[in-house]
Amino acid sequence: MSAAKKKSAVATPPRVRWSGMTHIGRVRPNNEDVFLALEFDDREVRYLGKTGEASLADADFILP
Repeated sequence: MSAAKKKSAVATPPRVRWSGMTHIGRVRPNNEDVFLALEFDDREVRYLGKTGEASLADADFILP
């Protein structure tokens, strides 16, 4: 197999994108929405913020 074919045969790790938006709505006088995104691996847990993009190759994610 040629080098070009081997390179194209390698699978690209999937990526994930997220974003969060809150709104007080029509019923409550205050905003009670919560958004949490975490990335973790065998060494640490990282808070990701309300928007972002990352590879799923080296870590796991929690986006409740």
